[in-house]
Amino acid sequence: ETSIPRSLAEKISTEVEDKIKDLKIKHLTASLIREMVDIKLLEYGLEEIHQQYARIGMPVYEITMKTENELFENKEILAEYNLLKIIPKNLANPHLLHEIHINNLAGFSTKPESHSFNSIIESEDFPTALIELSNQINSLEKFFSNGISINSLNFLLHKSIEAMNEKNFKKNSELLIKVFETKQPAIGINLFQPEFLKQKIAKEKIIDFGIALIEAMQQKHLSPLVAIDSRFKLKLLKQETIEKGIKIINSEQNIFIHPNSIASDSQIIASSFALNLEKMAFESIGKESAFFETMSESLQKIIQLSKLKAQQLEKRNYLKQFESQNSAQEIQLIELFNASMIFLQKKELDKEAVQFSEKIVQKTKDSLEKQWIISLLEEEAVERFAKTNQRLFSFEKKSIEKIELSKNSAINKHLNLLKKANNKKEVDELLENNA
Repeated sequence: ETSIPRSLAEKISTEVEDKIKDLKIKHLTASLIREMVDIKLLEYGLEEIHQQYARIGMPVYEITMKTENELFENKEILAEYNLLKIIPKNLANPHLLHEIHINNLAGFSTKPESHSFNSIIESEDFPTALIELSNQINSLEKFFSNGISINSLNFLLHKSIEAMNEKNFKKNSELLIKVFETKQPAIGINLFQPEFLKQKIAKEKIIDFGIALIEAMQQKHLSPLVAIDSRFKLKLLKQETIEKGIKIINSEQNIFIHPNSIASDSQIIASSFALNLEKMAFESIGKESAFFETMSESLQKIIQLSKLKAQQLEKRNYLKQFESQNSAQEIQLIELFNASMIFLQKKELDKEAVQFSEKIVQKTKDSLEKQWIISLLEEEAVERFAKTNQRLFSFEKKSIEKIELSKNSAINKHLNLLKKANNKKEVDELLENNA
């Protein structure tokens, strides 16, 4: 189970055996022997060997064997295992110190983050097609830490929509929403025929169903993710539909959607990390070179972590089915504007703070390769960092990201986020920024 020399192993075994005899233990168990061996390893200064032999609910060696041969899903055990066995100390410490956050730590060595489903559903009967779609989503979910999104949904269902009576659009839209109301995956609706669908189909009818689905989702207070390839397509939407709010992206090419309103040209997000910008700002107030030096060091560690995770995922035979799909990595700039205000000691987000925020985003982009996605919000990281920053700096956060992002195209252009519009003017602005 470990790389300890045989002679030393025999010596430790003898000493443990002698200790057991001295203690006259009545009920000897395998776990008790393991604990006594653990202590001996530490006494000999063999901390790394101790980590190999240590028990995390089950022995590290057994977890390694399980993850190599099958999809192992005990989150608590896997999170500890990844920190103890897979991630080296110099990369684990920034996470433990809340300088960075490894999203979905339990899946670090076993699962990518998210997948954008993009397969045509063959059934021409709509209820049967929904069952087929649901079954396929369910079969894929176990392989991804952050779930499955559905891309271009109305066109994935084109065969059953073409066979559908248009009078049933509203009823079938409501049925679709009901099927996914528990999980509520991110759902993308296309108002143009996506490039992956080459054959001639009744695209106008499929777009009309997509519009009916948008309206039905809004009735349930769900936020549709809408892909539009030209301003002309805006005329297809009712004014009240736009005013209720839609998230849009303007692209003639196929864009994959992911959880948290992320848009990417990659079907898989393999890894996801977050930066605690507020902590960096508190620790380097007014010292710009110190702030960006710390940020650069953290980004380099995140890059190393992403490469390490990729190496781990390559070992998993159950992930071979996704090899042909493009993947990306995600970096989240948590509380970007608040961090700028802290660094500059501002009480309000003025022009200088916005410019500093732009500089953070630009330097992040410059530090990363093309396949990296930049986003802002991740509930798990936001909550974790907020508790740390409150404890260390007595700081109460007031999140202003959502308000200010809609005003800042200089930052928006670097973020892989679908933005929300509530009127035609805002839609036009978003189309201009996304063009």
